[in-house]
Amino acid sequence: MALLTSKWDNYATHAAQTRRHRMGAAVSIARSPLVKTRSGPIRGREYLLNDGRVVDMYMGIPYAEPPVGKLRFQKPQPVKPWIEELDCVKFGPRCPQTDEYFAQFLNIVGKDEANCLTLNVFTPRWRENTEKKFAVMVWVHGGGFSIHSSSNYGDTSIARNLCVKDVVVVSMNYRLGPFGFFTTGDDVCRGNLGLWDQTLALQWVHDNIEAFGGDPDNVTVFGQSAGGASADLLAISPHSRGLFHRVIPMAGCGECDFAMRTNEAQAKLCREFARYLGWTGEVALGGFPKTCEGFRRFCRGIFRECDYGSDEESVRKDVYDFYLKDVDPKDKEKVIEKMVELMGDYAINAGTMRYVRKMSEMGNDVFFYCFEYYNPDGFGFLRFMLPFKGATHCSEVRYVLGKGVFAKFRPNDADLEMLDIMTTFFTNFAKYG
Repeated sequence: MALLTSKWDNYATHAAQTRRHRMGAAVSIARSPLVKTRSGPIRGREYLLNDGRVVDMYMGIPYAEPPVGKLRFQKPQPVKPWIEELDCVKFGPRCPQTDEYFAQFLNIVGKDEANCLTLNVFTPRWRENTEKKFAVMVWVHGGGFSIHSSSNYGDTSIARNLCVKDVVVVSMNYRLGPFGFFTTGDDVCRGNLGLWDQTLALQWVHDNIEAFGGDPDNVTVFGQSAGGASADLLAISPHSRGLFHRVIPMAGCGECDFAMRTNEAQAKLCREFARYLGWTGEVALGGFPKTCEGFRRFCRGIFRECDYGSDEESVRKDVYDFYLKDVDPKDKEKVIEKMVELMGDYAINAGTMRYVRKMSEMGNDVFFYCFEYYNPDGFGFLRFMLPFKGATHCSEVRYVLGKGVFAKFRPNDADLEMLDIMTTFFTNFAKYG
């Protein structure tokens, strides 16, 4: 046993050194080869790995016409082809959004409604068999359908952690908030424009990815939170059928409570937003509840989707007993922990379990993972604010893309090992199913 342990230690040490060596790769000043897409010719920049291999990065590629003027609140239109070579060496601007608190501490790109519908392609330059194409992974970012962009989730980190495992990776921007999900609840503005943006981006990938060495017949869509919900919703939409072949919804799917609203509910929310901006229409609407009683009504609403014949009060009592029966109300840390568990089940976990059951019942192959790993030092300045630490919403993103969302990713050896494990799982699924 000691010999086996010694061999494993040597292997683990070598693997950690290899991963750290890969982390040291650098952007080259050289430009990538010219790629002739159906939209027009583009040139990106190269990313040089320490082993001498190169990943080409084409960033800020327009896939749709500017969604302004008559095209605002309309389905996206394919970008008009260009003739001159387009310089695609940096992220395109973010779609309009209200910056979150953390944005002030991050170096993020600017916002521009007219030019925000862009995508990025990261592709290995090497191919052992020139006739064999790379599997393609399309990343859809999260952010509650209201914040973030592809730039929040990395470029060089994608190149050295995912592309290095023989896949082409694409990330995209799509319209957010009222620009992406406004609806009047009728034919005037049907809504879901952000999902239409994603669909058009996937169509662009289908039409052009072969020019980057990718296989249009082996495309996996993956995303986290709202991006995971998007991946699921795209999978059941007839409009995106045939554009991809597998999905990895991470911490979010169409069954989750946050992912969908009825047309009526969304239209009501949009009218409230219009009144907030100063609209003085005839429809009088109340605001969101701000009192404790309003919060209690919200909490009661969580448990209202009961089976026929169920008693609402008994269901609520069962839920309360399940989470809090043996918890001392004076134990603040334990109460917070149980509240987090409750909200996690309500917002993500319950919907995820429904999704897994339904997909399995329909004969699909489903692989279900539970991510529990965390680095106590990986929370940035948030570590001083959290009552306890553990794997949280967004925790797995840094171990798939190699980039932190709310704090910089400064991986230790254990982090690098987990990064290697997760990227291997994800890329193997994309390549082989």
